[in-house]
Amino acid sequence: MCSVLVQVVVFVVGVCRLLVQVVLFVVGVCRLLVQVVVFVVGVCRLLVQIVVFVVGVCRLLVQVVVFVVGVCRLLVQVVVFVVGVCRLLVQVVVFSTTEL
Repeated sequence: MCSVLVQVVVFVVGVCRLLVQVVLFVVGVCRLLVQVVVFVVGVCRLLVQIVVFVVGVCRLLVQVVVFVVGVCRLLVQVVVFVVGVCRLLVQVVVFSTTEL
């Protein structure tokens, strides 16, 4: 009778050890899943930062293009002004020579 009780106790202890190992395995899997989630969140944050950087670069390029277009428009206005001054000078010369 005593040996049967010992075998039952040994069996119960074995089952409890197995349950502890299963619990430890589940805890390990959960920790691994948490680390995977943390990694994925980190990658997503990095991708967001890359997108923000690219958007910032695009905005800067747009501002550069706007600046270049403004400079070109200013140069066109300067050329138009110089042409106007030259035409005025030609008219003055023509007028002064016809008066003489």
